Amino acid sequence: MRAEKGRKRPRSAIWAKIAGDIDPETSERLTWEEITRRADCQGRWVALFECRYDENGRATEGVLVDVDDNLSELCSRVEASQWQDCAIFRCA
Repeated sequence: MRAEKGRKRPRSAIWAKIAGDIDPETSERLTWEEITRRADCQGRWVALFECRYDENGRATEGVLVDVDDNLSELCSRVEASQWQDCAIFRCA
C-alpha cells in the first residue's frame, strides 16, 4: 500500500497510541510470537525496544514501539524519537 505522491501516509495505530512519553519500565513486553500474530504488524517493519534474542540471534521479545510498511519512514520516526536504541525487524 503506497501513499499517493504529496500525501503523507497515516501513522500506524501503534505510533498514534505511543507517540507520547512512554516509560520502558512500565511498558508491556511482547514475545515475537505475539508480535507476529498482530494484524497491524504482519508483513510490516517493526521497531522493538530492549529486544532480547535467543542463542541463534533471533528476536524473542521486546517492547513494540512502532510499525510501518516503509522502512525508511519507520527509521526516521524512531531516530527522531526517544526510542533510538530500537532493533528493527520485518514481521512476516
